[in-house]
Amino acid sequence: MIDSTTAPPSTDRAEIRADRRRLVESVRAHRRLLGERRPFELADRRRLNREAGARSRADARHGKALQRIHEKRARSERSLTARLNGLDGKRAGQERRALAVLRRESIERSLRGTRLTASEVNGIGSGLARDLAAQGIRTAADFTRVSWGKAPNGRGGEVLYIHRTQGRKVHVNGIGEHRGRPLMEWRRAAVARAEARAPKELPPDERHRIEEIIENERARLRAELAEVPKTAETARAEAERLHAERLAALTVAEREAAEEAARRRAEFDGMAERLIVLRAELAAHVDLHGDLGLRDRRARSRALRPVPDVPPVIPAPRSPEPGAEGDAKARKGG
Repeated sequence: MIDSTTAPPSTDRAEIRADRRRLVESVRAHRRLLGERRPFELADRRRLNREAGARSRADARHGKALQRIHEKRARSERSLTARLNGLDGKRAGQERRALAVLRRESIERSLRGTRLTASEVNGIGSGLARDLAAQGIRTAADFTRVSWGKAPNGRGGEVLYIHRTQGRKVHVNGIGEHRGRPLMEWRRAAVARAEARAPKELPPDERHRIEEIIENERARLRAELAEVPKTAETARAEAERLHAERLAALTVAEREAAEEAARRRAEFDGMAERLIVLRAELAAHVDLHGDLGLRDRRARSRALRPVPDVPPVIPAPRSPEPGAEGDAKARKGG
């Protein structure tokens, strides 16, 4: 800090001028230093605004994290509840599909056991039966239908084709409309008998197996549903921990910046007090020795100009009192 020494009254005009010059320079130097206070206060105000913005962003980020956790929990609970409610329908569907498979297998076995012989179909002798067997048609399960189409060699008009269950359609010489119709009627009768003999309901062991599958899935879904609140609580606790760490880091940085600002402000206050003392000394020197000329008046006029106004100091945001954060959380939860 700039200081000046007060010399005893002297009658030497050169010494008087030198003392006057030292006082004026000290006043001007303190004015220059105090002129930096306004930019400092403006910068400190911007710092406070930045700190408030950082806290607001941290709170907003924390709120979004909590909202995401809540929405994820709600989605999981809705999904698991819907799946639990749909287990009865799922069991019925599995029973229907299992019964359909059981009936299809029974019908296929019955059709494979219904052999095509000359005595079974009107108009089909042993020779045509052998020709059909040569084309892979031996039972009612080996073909599905008949249709008309062009002859294989492209000549002779349309002929009757027999559509095999596995493979392409075939034409057997000697089987036309009069023999094809009885052949299809024989197959339809075989299918009707097979469907009548097929089981109408599931066996107890198959029903019990499906029931066990459904109950195991029900237990698994209930366990997952019970874990959803715990998972959400763990995620919320982690979000609270991260938020607390972020706020603690902001608090440390704010405290250090506030301490530095207070130190600078104390320096400026000391300079202002010293400037008052120097001005009083300068006024006393003028009263004692009088005016020293135009140059002295100009120097004193520049040195005694008022210091620029300082913006009002914004108080630093107060830290929440112990228990206030818990009360706020309780109000939010309520």
